[in-house]
Amino acid sequence: MRTERLPALDALRGAAALVVLSYHVASVYGLGGQPNGYLAVDFFFMLSGFVIARVLERGSRTPTQFLKWRYTRFWPTMAVGTALGLCFVPGTYSQALPGLLLIPILVGKYIFPFNPPAWSIFFELCANAVHSVLRRFWPAVFAVSLFWLMVTGGFGGGPNPDNVMRGLPRVLMAYSIGVMMFQRWGDHPPLKLSPYWGLLLLAVLLPVRSLWFDYAFVLLICPLVIMNGTRGSLPFATELGTLSFPLYAVHYPLLLAAKSAGANAISAGALAIAVAAAMSAISAPIVRSSRDDALASAP
Repeated sequence: MRTERLPALDALRGAAALVVLSYHVASVYGLGGQPNGYLAVDFFFMLSGFVIARVLERGSRTPTQFLKWRYTRFWPTMAVGTALGLCFVPGTYSQALPGLLLIPILVGKYIFPFNPPAWSIFFELCANAVHSVLRRFWPAVFAVSLFWLMVTGGFGGGPNPDNVMRGLPRVLMAYSIGVMMFQRWGDHPPLKLSPYWGLLLLAVLLPVRSLWFDYAFVLLICPLVIMNGTRGSLPFATELGTLSFPLYAVHYPLLLAAKSAGANAISAGALAIAVAAAMSAISAPIVRSSRDDALASAP
């Protein structure tokens, strides 16, 4: 059975990808901005849990078929990002093959040195693996993950070898909320507001750094954003949804390349968007033909 797309969620995913881009532009160029923009990744995790639940609850894939589909959905685009990193990011080329295969390296500064944002894709694949064999008991997964994060220090975990053990509970906490939302309400959550409210709620990522804000954003605001994205649409929803994953996959090495070439922050961000848009235009027919009854979920 073909799963109907929810265009407002596509638009919100694209908006979240732009938040991640702005966060990394500020980081690479040493600017002020959104010190908690990393929370957009937790929104991606929750959105993935919601849309993947839509696929698994309504489909008949075996765990092996499902994981093969997820890996082949992620791998080509992420491989392009890693290949760009090989050109522009200093590193040991013996680490290239693991990075290209989405296998983390537990030494050095980042577990994916040529494309650091790939850490979240690796852990989302881990969450997908859990989901492929565990269709119930998500409240327990949520409770254990939340406890683990609270004990170990919050939402900074994942990209570095010294905090990699916090990556899985971080993704599972947000992912489990998305799954439970779909299992409880399906495509019809009780909040019936315009998707513009979801876009406004994403804008709550203000330049304020607080652990309690992090928890409030993930536990309260992100579910509201998703609920407000299950109906209606937003301008350029398809374009933003198609852009989101390529932008997430390639923006970081392109920002480093632009900075090393002397480009300013605005030009660097524009370069990342332009390259991602070109990739979207090339890959869109392939994604559509291979998607069958599934949604592209992911950042």
